[in-house]
Amino acid sequence: MPKILQMLGYSALQIGTIFALAPLMRFIVPFFFLKHFKLTQKTFYIALIGAMIAVLLFYSSIHNFYFFMLPNMLLGACLGLILPYIETYAMEHLQKERYGNHAFLAQ
Repeated sequence: MPKILQMLGYSALQIGTIFALAPLMRFIVPFFFLKHFKLTQKTFYIALIGAMIAVLLFYSSIHNFYFFMLPNMLLGACLGLILPYIETYAMEHLQKERYGNHAFLAQ
């Protein structure tokens, strides 16, 4: 992907900024859920839809650096919601003795 962005005329600073946005958003988003929001199933579905919208926006916004930042930030924020929800769901539905044990995959 960096090579493609370079071929499209992005500078090294712009490429670095693009690749730093998603992890930054994944870091920031959980802090909103400490006091302001709750991670519910509805939030999970909204985040899934947001991630799909972000993926669709990648191709239409790739030629403009500032517009390309938006789907990257959206995807990072959505993944910051989706991944903890999936982990919480897995912890609730797997028994403690089976969590982290790959022996149950062979059954």
